[in-house]
Amino acid sequence: MPKCLILSGIPTSGKSTFAKKCGFSILSCDEIRKELKEEKLVWDKFYRELNYMDVNICIDNTNCKLSYINKIKENLNKNVKWDIEIKKFSVTLHVAYYRNIIRYLKTGKFIPFKIIKSMYKNYNNLWKK
Repeated sequence: MPKCLILSGIPTSGKSTFAKKCGFSILSCDEIRKELKEEKLVWDKFYRELNYMDVNICIDNTNCKLSYINKIKENLNKNVKWDIEIKKFSVTLHVAYYRNIIRYLKTGKFIPFKIIKSMYKNYNNLWKK
């Protein structure tokens, strides 16, 4: 039975670093965005690819809302019985801001602080329940 590992955490919480080391196939909207520029097309391709997967897979998105996690589960290949696990990545807001600045200095990739703060709130609300 293949495993679907759904990562959940705000930007810079360590999800992508973990995903690269886990040994599973990785499906990430960030990687699809590099190829496609229109956001709707990114998500269409993400769910289409998810629907065809039949191997161990690591979903490397923020997944800070229950609706996102449920949509992943709904779009998994129906011909496969999945072992689904959610792995949570928690960091403080200050650590996330610091890592965001360091990442920007190294790569030029920057996520606005207000977006990180919004995802932090969503993430905490999701896992308090």
